[in-house]
Amino acid sequence: MPDLTSRAPARARRRPGHRIVGMLVAIAAVALAVSGATSLWSWRADQRAALVRIDVLGRERTLIIAVVGEAEHFTITAAPEQSQGLSTLIEVLLRSWDSIVSGGPELALDLQPTGRTVEAWSPANEQTETSALLASFALTARQFLDLPPSEQVDALRDLDDDGTQLFTAVDDLVRLAGDESVDDDRFLWAAVEFVASAVLMVALGLWIVADQRRRTAGAVARSHSDERALRLFEHAHDIVMVMGAGGDPIWVSPAMSRLLGRAAPSSRAELLAMLHPDDVMRFRDELRAVLHERDAATFECRVQHADGRWLQMRLIASNHTDDPYLGGRLITLTDITEERHAEIERETAAALHQFLADNSSDLMIRATSEGRIIYASSAAAPLLGVYPNDITGAPVLQLVEDEDRPRFEAALEEARHSGGVAMVDVRASLATAWRSVWLGVSCQYVIGLDNDREFQLSMRDISERVSGERRLADERRLLETTLASIQAGVLAVDADRTVVKVNAAYEQMMGFRPRPGESLVDFFERFQFLSPDGGELGLDQRPLARALAGESVIDFPATVIDARGERHEILANAIPLFDGDAVTGAVLTLHDVSTLRAAEEELRQLATVDELTDLPNRRLLMQHLDSAIARAQRHPERLNVLFLDLDGFKAVNDELGHEAGDELLVAVARRLEAAMRTGDLVARLGGDEFVIVVVNLDPVDLVGMLVERVERVLSVPIELSVGIVRLGGSVGVVTNDGESTAEELLAQADTAMYERKRFRKARVAA
Repeated sequence: MPDLTSRAPARARRRPGHRIVGMLVAIAAVALAVSGATSLWSWRADQRAALVRIDVLGRERTLIIAVVGEAEHFTITAAPEQSQGLSTLIEVLLRSWDSIVSGGPELALDLQPTGRTVEAWSPANEQTETSALLASFALTARQFLDLPPSEQVDALRDLDDDGTQLFTAVDDLVRLAGDESVDDDRFLWAAVEFVASAVLMVALGLWIVADQRRRTAGAVARSHSDERALRLFEHAHDIVMVMGAGGDPIWVSPAMSRLLGRAAPSSRAELLAMLHPDDVMRFRDELRAVLHERDAATFECRVQHADGRWLQMRLIASNHTDDPYLGGRLITLTDITEERHAEIERETAAALHQFLADNSSDLMIRATSEGRIIYASSAAAPLLGVYPNDITGAPVLQLVEDEDRPRFEAALEEARHSGGVAMVDVRASLATAWRSVWLGVSCQYVIGLDNDREFQLSMRDISERVSGERRLADERRLLETTLASIQAGVLAVDADRTVVKVNAAYEQMMGFRPRPGESLVDFFERFQFLSPDGGELGLDQRPLARALAGESVIDFPATVIDARGERHEILANAIPLFDGDAVTGAVLTLHDVSTLRAAEEELRQLATVDELTDLPNRRLLMQHLDSAIARAQRHPERLNVLFLDLDGFKAVNDELGHEAGDELLVAVARRLEAAMRTGDLVARLGGDEFVIVVVNLDPVDLVGMLVERVERVLSVPIELSVGIVRLGGSVGVVTNDGESTAEELLAQADTAMYERKRFRKARVAA
């Protein structure tokens, strides 16, 4: 390649000493300039890296907003086709972030490499923490897709909370990137070095002027000036090239190897081979126009790096063919690849934001830091009944009812000072008074598309949710009132056996009141739960545990000994609660039937016990006989039935009165009970007739002795309140033959009693 310096006029000869001094000063000045340029270049590269990180994080933040927005939209519509869009956004977010934290190249929204490398952040712990939060956020979003509609609202809150934490972490990284660029003092040092270089240059110039005064060769001074200019070109950051009229490069600055990683082209063909094929024709046309039609031109083209990458370059060409020092066209090439990528990213982010806003059922609003609306999405019409242009420029507070504005304004201030997301529910200010709309508002104070601070608001119609919450509150109040008024004890638990609800009747019945959130195991030990046969039920056998296992327990009779030691006869009902096939909890209802059982026992006593003598009556006697006959059939045993009739009882009633007769019957009942063995049954049939059932009395002679003993007992005078009464009694006895029924045995014993009565009368008459 021809040497550009060869075009300079011949320089006058210098004295060696002066030349050495001048060279040393020039070298020092150039060294300082190069050092300053290097510092400036390093500072500029880091500044660009910081801007790239901030831009990239802004796009990641946009993706996070998009995930939350898509999840909210999915919750409203519950449309299966929406899940694909949410899954795609999650995949884009994760893969994009993975590429970023690995040092690039960064991926665009379509997951194609953007061509620029994102340097790793120096605070690696913050980057790791943000990656962990991102993974948690993505996991929550994916779990959200698998949830049934009934759980999606609560899950959406969790997703929003994870998103808020992730926003904070991403904002911290943005702040760190900004702090690094602000605290970088290399620019100051570069400026100092440039000033020092300029001072040396001035000194060198003064020295040259002085030297020129001592020398008559003015061409030497011009030669030095040309050499300095040449060196500045050599060390410039941009590529500087001189092309001859025929199109071959005459001179190329060393920046070519630094920026493109290749040697300077030596011919026109080599130069054109570096250009993108689609840009070659324009390159030729522009240079031809500079040569023949105009003096300068500025245009862009793509130049290939030695590693195969295409760099976007800005070319400034000017015609200097008449300049004896240049003799061609001067071309300056500046790398604007990162600048173009940043512009594309901003445009993509803005387009994505616009797309999401225009196609979302939520109203998206951008407002200045003073609260003036600068953008409203198309959802303003269906939600507020106004067109977006109608509210642009208006204060955002005017969208809210007067009573709710203080809370709305407080949320805006919270978002401004916290840097996070502030949530508030307010009523929309509508022109139509016949309807009321509740808005759920999400407020955030961010750096906007124009790099100015602004509010970003998302408003959603939550009227149905508010109405549902009010109905739910009314239902809860009704439930609380019902539980407080009913007499049955009610206990509700969840699937983890944790207390959810309990009423006062349960506390009165059990002697204590479990606290909501307490485990069943913590209070099962405080009372005994007895089965109908008297055995204590284990924890897993109790009605509530059975219900949690999926079994419905209806009217289970049991006895509870409460924490105070009191016994309660209860009927327990336990019903499991299901969500699909899964048990989510159970409700236990306890009815205290102790009073009812006592009343039933009293009725049973009245039905089977003689009211006067407290002896078993005829009904209980027949039941006892039936049971004794059945046992005798299974296990042979002797069964004797004694039928007893009092002699002279009618005379006592007639002469002394019925009260004396009743007193006499009670005294006879007590004597008969005292005379019999434990296990023998003494019953009153009615009037003055009694029956005694005796089991396993052998031999037969003992039966006769028992009859005589009973008759002797009855013959002993009885002292009543009205005096002493004497009477007797006749006893008939019959032994079970294994074939007779209870009625037949009783009839046979009655017959035997009358025969005994005739026998005794005949013996007395004789």
